Amino acid sequence: MEPDVADQGVENHIPYVNRLTLWWKRMQADQFHINATYEQKQALKRDLEPIVAIYNQLES
Repeated sequence: MEPDVADQGVENHIPYVNRLTLWWKRMQADQFHINATYEQKQALKRDLEPIVAIYNQLES
């Protein structure tokens, strides 16, 4: 049986959100949010800015 060529599936955001959520739970379990230095927290916030930008683009 061959798959239908029209059935290519649709890429969506859910796997990425799930991975980030799992990552953050691990960071919390390691108490990163408590033990991290100010500089480490600022670096993480900078790294997450693209996600905030995506979220903000959906505000309409």
